[in-house]
Amino acid sequence: MKKMIFLLVAVLVFAADAAYARELNLKFSPGWGYTTLINDQALNIRKFPDIMLNLEGAIEGTRHLYPMVEVMYAHNSRKGTWFEGGMDTIGIGFGLKALVKPADYDPETGDIMDRMRYWFSVAPGPYIIKMASSTGGTDAGTTKVRFGIDIGAGIEYYLTSHFGIGGQAKLIYVGYTDDYILLNFGPSLCGRF
Repeated sequence: MKKMIFLLVAVLVFAADAAYARELNLKFSPGWGYTTLINDQALNIRKFPDIMLNLEGAIEGTRHLYPMVEVMYAHNSRKGTWFEGGMDTIGIGFGLKALVKPADYDPETGDIMDRMRYWFSVAPGPYIIKMASSTGGTDAGTTKVRFGIDIGAGIEYYLTSHFGIGGQAKLIYVGYTDDYILLNFGPSLCGRF
């Protein structure tokens, strides 16, 4: 996980340096979630993840479109436990973020509407699914890499020119032995540079 975060930051720093005058967005989002369509009886996992984290970086490509990279982590524990056994999902998505209101943003006016931005995103990529041996169900003790796609929407409110808070909702499809969907929603800490 540390190597993936380091790689994400290195790519974004390189891209920001190459694109000098372009805006760079960074976002950290802890959240809540729900796992649906998965056979939780066979896998012996809880449907509500114990932890969900999302780290995202995007750089301005055009006025409305921002190429992005994101890393998502979710841990579903074994039934009847917390943070024990279960399933870990790590997704690495490469996609686009579309800002609905980028040009009107002016945090110095003091107007609440001029401090807000709305966005939609889509980020397909590889997803690593690790089933703990203590799961006791199908695929126990295995690690697989499968295709997934993350579709999201959110809002950001900037408290200063560079830092803000926000909220997001994402639907994450993962093509596993039994395909499943993670629903993720929660707050965000945002930065723009």
